[in-house]
Amino acid sequence: MLKHHHPQQSSIITKTAVSVATVFLAAIFLLIFGITYLNSYWMHHRILTDKQEFVNEISRSIDDQFKSLTTPLVSLGNQSAVHRLLNSNDTYDSSWLANIREVETSISQIHIYYDHVVDLVIMNTDSKILFSVTNALSRNYDFTGSDWFQKALEQPSAIKYVPPHGVDHYSRQNEKYANVFSVIYPVKKADKVEGYILCEVNANKISSLFYGTSIHSAEGYIMVDEDGKLIYDYVNDRSPDEIGDIWTAINRNRTTDTPMQTILNGNLYTSKQIQTTRWFIISETSNEIIRSSANSIWSFAIVIGCAAVGFCILILRYITRRLQKPVDSVIERISSYDGSGAVAFDDMDNSFREITVIRSKFEEMAGKINSLINDVYVAQMHQKDIELEMLVSQINPHFLYNVLQTIHGEAVLHGDREIEDMLSALGEILHYTIDHSDEMTTIAREIQHVNNYLGFYQKRFPRLFVYSVDCPEDLMDHQILKYLLQPVIENSIKHGFKDRKEGGEIRLLITRGQGDIVFEVFDNGHGISAERMEEIRTNMELALRNPGVGIANTNARIRLKYGASYGIVLDSLEEEYTRVIITIPDEESR
Repeated sequence: MLKHHHPQQSSIITKTAVSVATVFLAAIFLLIFGITYLNSYWMHHRILTDKQEFVNEISRSIDDQFKSLTTPLVSLGNQSAVHRLLNSNDTYDSSWLANIREVETSISQIHIYYDHVVDLVIMNTDSKILFSVTNALSRNYDFTGSDWFQKALEQPSAIKYVPPHGVDHYSRQNEKYANVFSVIYPVKKADKVEGYILCEVNANKISSLFYGTSIHSAEGYIMVDEDGKLIYDYVNDRSPDEIGDIWTAINRNRTTDTPMQTILNGNLYTSKQIQTTRWFIISETSNEIIRSSANSIWSFAIVIGCAAVGFCILILRYITRRLQKPVDSVIERISSYDGSGAVAFDDMDNSFREITVIRSKFEEMAGKINSLINDVYVAQMHQKDIELEMLVSQINPHFLYNVLQTIHGEAVLHGDREIEDMLSALGEILHYTIDHSDEMTTIAREIQHVNNYLGFYQKRFPRLFVYSVDCPEDLMDHQILKYLLQPVIENSIKHGFKDRKEGGEIRLLITRGQGDIVFEVFDNGHGISAERMEEIRTNMELALRNPGVGIANTNARIRLKYGASYGIVLDSLEEEYTRVIITIPDEESR
């Protein structure tokens, strides 16, 4: 016998666990990704906000520095000594000297000048320097006629600010003056300009504000004027083109109230306008700082994700083994089933409810199958015994049938008609009995067999009973089981008319119902007691497991042939009557 080898298939538990784990991991990864993305976005936003706040702080600090210059200049310009000095002639007399000393005294009291100021001069409208603190500025330079001076005077504020504009106006052309910007205060009297106070401020001094916080020490800062012209580059020496690109990028969304931000060439630029000078301070932050923060977050998320994967794999293996063990036990039991009866499975008491139900139902089914196998085996063995008995029993009836045929021939030769008829009927009974070629016969032949059988009893007991047969002609050729009626008729004579000598009656009525054929055998014999009726019905139920003869065996044959819904029904009243109703399907009308 060939065995079919099926390819090994994965367990449904493994597939389900893997599917659930996949969905769970996908949900975890989506959650981690979402949280990480939001955290990264928040971190990025926080860095931008921190930069805006820091640039705001720097802008306010620089603005305070400029204001600290503005107040002394305005105070100095309002002193009478300055006005007298601007309106004096070229005579260097005691009055002029007194004015100079008064101005020097006022300036000496302002310590900020010593930290930031390169030079401070008082000049008239013709650019003549009347007073100088350090004599750094050239006395031959036409200040009021220069372009940068005139452009500064166009500013609407009282104090005019000029970005670094070279070193031509210095007495010595030194590069140390390259990062110096100018502050101009027009000295007026009755709205008439009498002269100017020009203060040269070292931008390098202001740059110290950008190094006060160590966390931002690696960043670059640029100060430009309103036109984007570089005032000072505090970390890198950028070219004018680079400064122009930065200013163009950051000036697209120009505002004055809040810091402006843009990203250019991988760097973050944050700008804020200084209120006093209207210049702009620009902070440069390397994008590496932002990326490093985001990378740290994503690296942490990857670690968490890997840990989640490892944890899910461990849980998956545990759950799979926990579920697979009882399932494998059930599969092994089913695969090894050999038709034997149910077995106990106490080892599964602590298993899952579903597995326990499946196993218990299988064991229940195994018990029923084993019972059916035993029933079939018993029936087969009984059938073999019957067949053997029939083979042995056929010998005598055949011999008796041949002898009766010989006697019948002698009766015919001697003209004894009555004996001839009896022998003919007996021969038909024997021939009907020993013919096992087919278990089916017609209703007509079954009725003929009953008539022959009852005819012999009437010859023997002429006054014991009378009988009648009523069957429609269209049912005579209908196929039925052999010996369907004879056992019932025999019971009527042997049991119903026992100890009687006369007055008996047997009626056989055959009718067609709704898809059924009904045989009704009635006798007015002794009837059946309730105890005996219960015993007969029990024997009818057990006839398949314990075959015998008579009504129980006939009922079993009907059920085996036509189904459990057909068979024999008994109705009896003790000492009154017995009615036997046989129902079989009307197969020819279906």
